[in-house]
Amino acid sequence: MTRVARWLDRRGWLGYSSLVLRVYVEDVQNYDWYATPKQTYHTYPEVEGWFGEMGYEIVATNQRKAAQSLRERIGRFVWYETMMTVRARKPRSSAAAKRPAA
Repeated sequence: MTRVARWLDRRGWLGYSSLVLRVYVEDVQNYDWYATPKQTYHTYPEVEGWFGEMGYEIVATNQRKAAQSLRERIGRFVWYETMMTVRARKPRSSAAAKRPAA
């Protein structure tokens, strides 16, 4: 699969192959995508909901703004982010906030 991805990449077609088959130019990425025994995929709202249920506040994500044009929508489908990043912070408890600093 990596050889196919490199061949497609040299011709500038790698992004378009995602419409049919997800392949990457690195062996590790192909392994992670296809060979891991237990793999799950999640959406930003789903992960942010998990943090919210645990009482964490979202600090930052790598989620992009909503696509405006048809070209942007198609581009996001073809060349989407392969990794989701969500950073969160647990709020300080009220008892810890009232405690004087040592």
